[in-house]
Amino acid sequence: MALASLLVITLACIAWSLWIRRVTWSANAWHLALMGLRRGEIAGLRWESVDLDKGTIAICETRVSVGGKPQTSTPKTDRSERELPLPASLLAALRKAKAVQKRERLALGPAYVDSGHAVVDEAGRPYLPDRLSRAWPKVCRRAGVPVSRLHDARHTCATLTSSRRADRRDFGMARARRRWVHDAYLRS
Repeated sequence: MALASLLVITLACIAWSLWIRRVTWSANAWHLALMGLRRGEIAGLRWESVDLDKGTIAICETRVSVGGKPQTSTPKTDRSERELPLPASLLAALRKAKAVQKRERLALGPAYVDSGHAVVDEAGRPYLPDRLSRAWPKVCRRAGVPVSRLHDARHTCATLTSSRRADRRDFGMARARRRWVHDAYLRS
């Protein structure tokens, strides 16, 4: 097996390692990354776009940094706007995150920022994509896996989707053309 393939498989283990060891703040962010979402889609995900009963998320906005200031934007392309089913592990992580946010809101009272975002700090402030990218190497080290870029989680999703012949609609690669996904993301 090629070294690149081993790295891809190793990245896929990060989410499970984090979930089991609980070594990270915001495990739901890393699950979302390994599901193929872009960092701006993770940072922009709002609870109103998460249906915990149906087990789906709707990707309809992103959070970007322009000149160091946060801005809400539309997804990268028209095809990037999509609804995705949630794997059981991510559904559990999101349910836990929502409960944690509720406890933090009660503990902080009026100091809590109720932004409506699914990935926030302990005061309710949503993260910028750069913060997620800076945190990823630390998460990798704490999980005991090789350090990589956050965007490599998207490549991992594409590779696993392709190698398992999974339906791309079940991942962040929804609606992507198979050849384009292969050319743009697959590394082996």
